[in-house]
Amino acid sequence: MKKLFIFLTCLFYVMHSYGLEVVDQNGRNIVFDSAVKRVVSIPIPAPSMFMAIDGKADKLVGVHGLTKTAMKGKFLGRLFPEVLSLPSDFVGKGFNFMPNVERVLELKPDLVFQWGNYGNEIFDPLVNAGLNVAAIKIRNENDTREWIRIMSTVLGKKDKAVKMVNWRDKTMNHVKNNSKKVKNKKNILYFRLFKNTLQVAGKGTYNNFYINLIGGHNPADSDKGFYNVTPEQIISWDPEIILMNGFEPKLGPKAFVQHPIFSISKAAKEKKVYSMPLGGYRWDPPNQESPLTWMWLGMLTYPDIHKYDLRSEMEKSYKMLYEKEISKKDISEILKINLNKNSLNYLKLFGI
Repeated sequence: MKKLFIFLTCLFYVMHSYGLEVVDQNGRNIVFDSAVKRVVSIPIPAPSMFMAIDGKADKLVGVHGLTKTAMKGKFLGRLFPEVLSLPSDFVGKGFNFMPNVERVLELKPDLVFQWGNYGNEIFDPLVNAGLNVAAIKIRNENDTREWIRIMSTVLGKKDKAVKMVNWRDKTMNHVKNNSKKVKNKKNILYFRLFKNTLQVAGKGTYNNFYINLIGGHNPADSDKGFYNVTPEQIISWDPEIILMNGFEPKLGPKAFVQHPIFSISKAAKEKKVYSMPLGGYRWDPPNQESPLTWMWLGMLTYPDIHKYDLRSEMEKSYKMLYEKEISKKDISEILKINLNKNSLNYLKLFGI
């Protein structure tokens, strides 16, 4: 009888003391009674970070549609093809983050990732439905490290988190030291949208962060966040380097260089227009591969100062992040060699 009592006591303890807790980016403490096995992600970049930390995709049961467009036919899509068939109908298309709560409930998630900086109206309905919801934000480098902390805690992969953060620290220190040698800051402009609306990255954006990190200057930093501008404003800034976003399909340097107005700009004439790479995720916003973005942009802007072997760095970092070998063909695809081949120095810097 005594042995039975001890057994039942231990069983009760195991069943009621899983003890997994995590604090999200809104400061909310989330407690789990059991291991997290089913995850729905509404933020577009979150699944790629989640898969990099976990090394697999079997816990994902739903992702935003734009997550799949960043993967289809690309490196991460070949690595985790099962993600491409996951449901996305629990949220709208484009940059739409309003959830269909009933549909999310049907997916029976143990955890839902949702944006924590786009208003309570997209967040509270999920919480009120009784779901575990972790708020994540996408603003700066510290936020990215918070993603790593939250996801590695949920997955029990803290060793992987240490490797990822150490790599970011080491690369950032290297880039910062090189940037100290920059004497003349070049104007670099990033287009978040280009085809139908001209939208640029201002102060407080991650694009502004890495432009400054490599020793450049963002002429759009007079306003905060992403904002719309006129062609006349772009011409008045006359930036020396143009970065085209990776969100709009098939958008490349030609769209700017051959534009009826922008073709007269210094960047167009000198062919210093580049399409942002796309690896495990788009290199535009913060993600698990961001240190590669810093090196890539540094090399494009100040090749005599920022001297890195980017292809070798990609081989090492992809092995660390995804525990898979990456081929030379993969690297060329990620760097968009074909799309950027006519841009100044691109093949010289990044070609085979």
